[in-house]
Amino acid sequence: MHLLIRSIYSDSGPALLLGVFRTKELAETARREYLASVMHGGADPWEDGDPDNPRSSDADVIVRSNLELIGCDAAIDRVFVVGASFYGQGEIIRAFLAIVGSRAAAAEHAAKVAAENAGDDFFTGTEIVAVPIDTLSINPNGYQGERVRSKNP
Repeated sequence: MHLLIRSIYSDSGPALLLGVFRTKELAETARREYLASVMHGGADPWEDGDPDNPRSSDADVIVRSNLELIGCDAAIDRVFVVGASFYGQGEIIRAFLAIVGSRAAAAEHAAKVAAENAGDDFFTGTEIVAVPIDTLSINPNGYQGERVRSKNP
């Protein structure tokens, strides 16, 4: 499985989850579609409008293929992406950690991540995002999740 992610200007917010795809080819096709329709199509809510100081580039939309897969099989049509957030120097860093086949297993993994990071002053919590497979998000904020545990509100 392959994640399509967009990094945005660090002062604006954490990375966006744009989709989960079965093959790298499908993820690359979705990347090109996102670049054409959002970033180069005049519909980019994250562009500041200053051509001399662009806050984003094509390199900010990436395909990640190295996430841990837990309980994912070929028959599923939706997965749950487990992530964690860290706060530092005025910025929220969103890390995507695993793609999980069920909500229960995702909650278990999120609890494990929270326990492992309990002593980290920068850790703010975990998140689970339900994502249909092979579907590019049309939401300007990508797929949104539910906060599972937050150490610092």
